[in-house]
Amino acid sequence: AAGRADVALGPEGMRGPGLYRRLVYQERPVRVVRRGNPSWRRAARADSDLPQIAVEVTDAARGRIPPTPGRVAIRVPTFLAAALAASETDLVATLPVGLARSLAAVLRLRILAIAAPARRVALYWHARTHEDEAMRFFRGLVIDVTVPDNLPRLRGRVTGVPADRLAQMRVEINGPIFG
Repeated sequence: AAGRADVALGPEGMRGPGLYRRLVYQERPVRVVRRGNPSWRRAARADSDLPQIAVEVTDAARGRIPPTPGRVAIRVPTFLAAALAASETDLVATLPVGLARSLAAVLRLRILAIAAPARRVALYWHARTHEDEAMRFFRGLVIDVTVPDNLPRLRGRVTGVPADRLAQMRVEINGPIFG
């Protein structure tokens, strides 16, 4: 593989030559701290001056995500790395709520609601795959599974595409969605 993804999920607004997009969902950010963090109440405040974990990734279209406001203690490339760092330190991370909920029990994180707008997430693909029938199906499947209520209905649906073609498809989740 040449490092090219057939589809990417990322923040709305990525641009690039030959890049197509479709908005697929919105998700709100939350803050997470490790259970036992003595400053967890302060971390939930909008004006918190606690050291933050900044997630900074250059997306597929080479756009930069806005910097994290406040004191940045460390910079990490993914939300998973931010969650892991928060689980082992007294630092604060901002994550998409779905990821935070998925990791909270395993990493022993406390989820803190914050007053922040939901972020829009889009599915992106390049013109080289735009007309490909299998890739259209695959994009449709990715769009379907981003709606949580659709998951039970979709079991067994991938029978229309040959297994070798499905195995060639690559998905990349570009982040961060939240700055």
